[in-house]
Amino acid sequence: MAHAMSIIPEPAKALAAQAEVIVLRKALACNPGSPAPRLRTAALLNELDRFDETIALLTPSAGIALEELHVLSVAHFARNAPDDLDRASEVTARAVSLAATARQRSRALAEQAKALLRREQLCACRSGSFRNCPPNPTRS
Repeated sequence: MAHAMSIIPEPAKALAAQAEVIVLRKALACNPGSPAPRLRTAALLNELDRFDETIALLTPSAGIALEELHVLSVAHFARNAPDDLDRASEVTARAVSLAATARQRSRALAEQAKALLRREQLCACRSGSFRNCPPNPTRS
């Protein structure tokens, strides 16, 4: 009676996020217009709290896709520099206009509402009409 031989390959080892960013940057250098590595790189940069790099990677793109707009808005919200709220509002408005399905539109509208709410809170803090303002409204 013959025994069946089975070969079980080792599972692929996942790259650390930093190492994956390095590999993806090399791929982008070879093909800068490729959306898949650009999106993955931007998402990883956000995970690594490297929001400036995410914004630099995605901002010059005229033909930026909907998913990239979501990643870009997350970077602007997280970085929270003085003009980031304005940029996030622009990005979310663009995402709403590009949304093709109900799910995409829902996500884009939720992000747009987040930007509008933060802007309203910031304006209320600056005018003194909001009672529980954070000490520095541009950093909260």
